Amino acid sequence: MKTRFAHLMILILFSLIPELGWGGELQLHPAFSSNMVLQREMPVNLFGSGKPGTTVSVTFAGQSRKTKVDEKGKWKVTLAPLKASSTPAVLIVKSGSDRLECQNVLVGDVWFCSGQSNMARPFSAFSQLKGTLNTLVKPLLRLYRTANVTATTPQDLPLIPTKKGQEGANTWQLCDTSALIKFSPIAYYFSAKVSDELQIPVGVFLSSWGATSAEAWTPQETLNSLNLGYTIRFAPDSWNQPSICYNSLIHPFLQMTFKGFLWYQGESNSQWAGQYKILFPAMILEWRKRFHAEDRPFYFVQIAPYNRIQWDISGEAWAWLRDSQTQTLKLVPKTGMTVLTDLGEFEDIHPQCKKEAGERLALFALRDAGKRLEPVSPMFKSFQIEGNRCKIEFDHAGSGLETRRVVMNKMKDQPIQKDPQAFVVEAGQLKGFTISGPDRKFVEANAAIVGGHVEVWNDAISSPVAVRYGWTNFPLCNLFSKAGLPVNPFRTDNFPIPILKEEKKQ
Repeated sequence: MKTRFAHLMILILFSLIPELGWGGELQLHPAFSSNMVLQREMPVNLFGSGKPGTTVSVTFAGQSRKTKVDEKGKWKVTLAPLKASSTPAVLIVKSGSDRLECQNVLVGDVWFCSGQSNMARPFSAFSQLKGTLNTLVKPLLRLYRTANVTATTPQDLPLIPTKKGQEGANTWQLCDTSALIKFSPIAYYFSAKVSDELQIPVGVFLSSWGATSAEAWTPQETLNSLNLGYTIRFAPDSWNQPSICYNSLIHPFLQMTFKGFLWYQGESNSQWAGQYKILFPAMILEWRKRFHAEDRPFYFVQIAPYNRIQWDISGEAWAWLRDSQTQTLKLVPKTGMTVLTDLGEFEDIHPQCKKEAGERLALFALRDAGKRLEPVSPMFKSFQIEGNRCKIEFDHAGSGLETRRVVMNKMKDQPIQKDPQAFVVEAGQLKGFTISGPDRKFVEANAAIVGGHVEVWNDAISSPVAVRYGWTNFPLCNLFSKAGLPVNPFRTDNFPIPILKEEKKQ
């Protein structure tokens, strides 16, 4: 009890520090430091604190801006759009006799990366990845990760970490082995692909926390406006309270200028999969509004196959969460979703195929930069019953569909896709489809690619009514576009979502 009280007092003390940080001597917001990347081709906000009433000047890349520190001790200037540059430059901030310098500053694209553990877990947590760090050093990449500290009210400054192990947080770092070992693989592989293809610097701004729900990342006012129909029962001292990550890990950076957003989360919301299609779009729209980034892309990763979900009595909870993620694409413009039905692990909620996932995610950014490629997985388009067969057509199928060999590990910490007990779907036969008759009971189906569409049937069902694809927590399916992207899981029906978790009697 004494330990918990002491911990609480430390959190209260640190929650006061940001308010004490405004005013006084000249400061840049901690989001800006040496080794950073500034966003190209957009107005760039730079801000900090100082003595009220004094003049602050900011000089960078031939531009000079002046402003007055307001009565709250805050200042902000906006640079005109900058051209991408890999030549290190110096940003100078002056006020009276005070002078600050940020050395080794580049200009390129800056991406805000957030979510739960599949975004947050560092290279050090992946046995098959951490040995590769020497080959991943890139001078044009710069890394920033926030310290994981929560707040019950929105903060203007990032909070000071209260635990060990967060060294290097809240400052820009070079992309070397010492920084990478503590950094997100999927965020790294995304940014490395973008940087290599576009030949520009990329800043990777990581603000994520494992095991967090989307509610933790959503402003309280937004949550209050939604009729979700459920209440998550958080432990009283949990870091995963509603809005608590938004307050400390999003709100301090709202004035920054980003190219766009990356998101990998959903596992912690799978018990409420049906409501995620309300919550997730609302969170995206609110982020864009508060970042003043309504036109910026928001790309996210669909949760990967996984089977150790002890509470799920349906065997479909993650399928329904994937369905809600898919519906977000229709509800929110300028979104994109990376499908990972071939990159999961049976017993590990943190699959190690982060390189493949990150590079697929990068396809969206490359397309938007003018590269001629298709980043979108084939999506269900239409459904037609012809006798005892169902004809399925797809959008984003490009030059056509094909089957591929899929291998997903069963055991943890095995070489990627080389577990002796791995689940294998061979390329010779199309798998992953189920079909139902009027009884709405889905059974395994035969399927074949016919021209540009797929035909699905089961000889025991003479009057089919619905087809589903990849509709389990750990789907074994192997339909791809010829460009190598897996077909998105889908259902042709509008049947109600089943009970996913049995509620305990009070």
